[in-house]
Amino acid sequence: MTDWDESEHPRHPAGSDRGGRFRRGPSLGYKVFAEVDPEWAKRVMQRLIEPGYRPGAWAPMDLRDYKREWLADSIAAMGDFEGADETAEEMWRDWDPPVAVYANGPHRVLVDTEQDLPLDEVFAQLDELHSRFPAHRGPIKLGIAPMDALDGNRGLMLPGTSVLYLATEIFGPWLRDPAPGWIAPAAGPTGDRKVEQWRYGMIHEWGHVIDQVDHMVNWSPQVGRAQDLVEDYMDSLSGYGRSNAVEGIAEAFTEWYLTRGQSENTAARAYAAEYGWVWRD
Repeated sequence: MTDWDESEHPRHPAGSDRGGRFRRGPSLGYKVFAEVDPEWAKRVMQRLIEPGYRPGAWAPMDLRDYKREWLADSIAAMGDFEGADETAEEMWRDWDPPVAVYANGPHRVLVDTEQDLPLDEVFAQLDELHSRFPAHRGPIKLGIAPMDALDGNRGLMLPGTSVLYLATEIFGPWLRDPAPGWIAPAAGPTGDRKVEQWRYGMIHEWGHVIDQVDHMVNWSPQVGRAQDLVEDYMDSLSGYGRSNAVEGIAEAFTEWYLTRGQSENTAARAYAAEYGWVWRD
């Protein structure tokens, strides 16, 4: 997969119509109607915002097709600059493919390990999260890779995107607090929710995906408000949740989600009210 074909130039890749099809997020009108008729809103989301996406319809993607798509997305993200064509050719030739890629509409799951993973459960959890709390920063891309490829992180999310990663090392064991006070109360030592590490990690990272904070700035009114919440409800967050504004949101969301919106945790309830989290059965 190291050949270069000028007909597959990254600016006009063969068969790629993905870039302009995914709208960046629901309009205000969509959000208003979503409160009135959530089932209608889900149908609109699937038909207009992400054509081809259906919960449960994840399927293997040909790696060569993904390679073209990856290159087109990468070049588009970099924009125009002198030497772009040479950079594209170098990226094409040096590409290190994942073990497998799965697609569902515009969304992707990249698996970069030979480890046996519960992929059906991963897809189902991702679909449930996206169905209840849609990603609004572009197509979802979930990467699963060894921790050393993620700079030692168990999970992370790329700021300003719907791209998240989980480490292969968190698949398998039940969740245990990696350090005192580093996980949401519902899953902690005294919690009543037995949850797998990967599931906890995915839900936590999804809290970053759907938050309403601009991750690309040091301060904004949204960041300031999120920091106020951390300070107001510090006693109800773990040490990690107290570490900064966005981690407070992600942890509160995880606590709230794990309890299906029934958490008695003061912080989780306050964040849910602030950001409009509603659990509908």
